[in-house]
Amino acid sequence: MIIADDAATAGRELEAALERVSQRVVAEQLCVLDGSAGFSVSRLVLTKFQLLRAKAPQQAEVVTDSESDFTAPSAPLTLEP
Repeated sequence: MIIADDAATAGRELEAALERVSQRVVAEQLCVLDGSAGFSVSRLVLTKFQLLRAKAPQQAEVVTDSESDFTAPSAPLTLEP
């Protein structure tokens, strides 16, 4: 049971709970490969995802029109036959 004081805490606790369940399911599904591969395949996969998450930005950033690097093409794009 998880008791949270506010919505932000509840969100963090829910995220942590889902992470634990996801790790357990991945480990259960990949444990069959562990013996034939000679190492923990589930640990390899989980570590890879943890490394990717550590590199990713933690919060979404808001880009306004003035900050955008996008420039519209001057002529319409067409395919030549």
